[in-house]
Amino acid sequence: MFMFRPGLPAQDPPTIEYSLQNEHIRLTVRAQGDWLVSETISAKAGQSGFFNGALPSLTTDGDFALDVMWTAWQALGMKNNAENPVLLTKKNFLLTRGKKSKKNGAEELTLDFEGWNIPIALTIRYRLAPGDFFLK
Repeated sequence: MFMFRPGLPAQDPPTIEYSLQNEHIRLTVRAQGDWLVSETISAKAGQSGFFNGALPSLTTDGDFALDVMWTAWQALGMKNNAENPVLLTKKNFLLTRGKKSKKNGAEELTLDFEGWNIPIALTIRYRLAPGDFFLK
């Protein structure tokens, strides 16, 4: 038997933000529930002279792609066995943990994912060192 309680609004999963920053740029990675939503890299206030008066930022949907040679039966999203390569994106992974740390003066953000209906774990690591205008 299915019970529905009228009057309860649907609630969006909570949004979680992880960030790294140095004196020049800031990275913000957003997740909603267990899903990666976006990445934003932006210049920090005080850097407008370097960027000719502007404070640029770049926002992406945080997606990525992994080409995987699938050697088991029933490759993900494929009708026949041994169809390759299999393309895995952020839609195939659930965020399980985010951890921020410092190593040798650089900030690191480690995001751990588990496969959604696939037996694969994934770790994405961002690194921002002092003085850098880029992320690794």
